[in-house]
Amino acid sequence: MYMRSLLIIISILTLLGENTHLSSQGKNCGLALVAEITISKNTSSFIHDIEFDSSGNYLAYVSDDEFVIWDISNQQYKWRFPTIGGYRVVFGTGSKIALSANQSVYFWHNLSDANTWEELRIEGNTRITSVGDLQFNENGDELIASRRGHYGITRWSLIDGSTQYHLEELAENEGDFTIASMLSPDGKLSVTWKAGDGVFITNTDDNSIIGRIEPLNDRNYGLQLLAFVSPSRFLVSEQDSNGAFESKLLIVDISGEIIEEYTYGFNTLWTATAFNPIDDVLVLANGVDNQFYVYNNNYSQEICISESLHPMVTTLAFSPDGTLLASGGADGTVRLWGIPAGE
Repeated sequence: MYMRSLLIIISILTLLGENTHLSSQGKNCGLALVAEITISKNTSSFIHDIEFDSSGNYLAYVSDDEFVIWDISNQQYKWRFPTIGGYRVVFGTGSKIALSANQSVYFWHNLSDANTWEELRIEGNTRITSVGDLQFNENGDELIASRRGHYGITRWSLIDGSTQYHLEELAENEGDFTIASMLSPDGKLSVTWKAGDGVFITNTDDNSIIGRIEPLNDRNYGLQLLAFVSPSRFLVSEQDSNGAFESKLLIVDISGEIIEEYTYGFNTLWTATAFNPIDDVLVLANGVDNQFYVYNNNYSQEICISESLHPMVTTLAFSPDGTLLASGGADGTVRLWGIPAGE
């Protein structure tokens, strides 16, 4: 629902930003379209998440209506399951896979058998709904889920499927709802955006608060939690659906301190991001002009831009070796892009 609301915001920003252009060097990145993997049967379906496995041989994606494992080398489906409301997919060590879909969380021990899966629940055989993010811990023996709506954190042991930790905070009113949540790559930290109450950084072991971003002049309804770029820093995009202020990219420390703040103009709406650790660059997708923007490692200098071919990019991921960029869009399409040498 939140991503769909961005389409409305985009149309407004496009009108407001007709005469205001993002500062650009104009250099084309030269991304080569390697494959258009699939077009969902439902062309209005969002691609919500894309992940490469650690070998770079497989790509997983989840949309509103299907969950797919794609064999990159052989250019064919390995798995393809129908889903309802698919949202997040993540790979763990040893080809473990976790998925949030069908108002629940599912786990596979490896890629070899698509039919051997577990549905992870909590005490009382209760499903975990409205999952905002999933991550495996560093050892790969636990799975952590953070929730939207009525915020909560759940940890499962993947050895026996038992619930290691579960917390659910019931919001007193709709204004306290968690709109978005994001976990650090090791699952140790949770970043949650609560409407009207700011952004909280918590420890997933006990939900203790270690940092907070106060509401930004009552404007934080336009925040987008983008990604962790290091164990101690993450990116937040700030935008206003009414066009009252220019879009910004914030680099935030886990203490809640805003380290850097960059302004990008009125016609910018960052909808997805991916960090390439090989080349130390960041790719941001702009939902207004539907292009990829590549920035250097301190996000201050634009390197190049490239057309995305999506009406809006909803998710991005780099392959482990940094040679491929996967993009998913609001058109139910997944594309693979080759990264030119030296870019």
